[in-house]
Amino acid sequence: WPPLEAMACGCPVVASNAGSLPEVTGPAPTANHQDHQALAQYCLNILQNKHFAQELSLAGKNHTANFTVKSMGQKVHDFYLSRLNQR
Repeated sequence: WPPLEAMACGCPVVASNAGSLPEVTGPAPTANHQDHQALAQYCLNILQNKHFAQELSLAGKNHTANFTVKSMGQKVHDFYLSRLNQR
């Protein structure tokens, strides 16, 4: 939730590419969690390049529209329904 909350507030996000983070963070730059140099470079780019930061901010806000409570509830419902239909 924290990356989505930050993105919904317009904060540019940099994340690890581990687990579900790339799916959740969508347009946010990602790198291996052990690649500190790449992660730091993304952060520096955000701090030093206002245009890049604004692009990430807008893309993040747009991306979070896919994660509404209603849409997530529908996905959970559909998942369970599909499992019940496999019986």
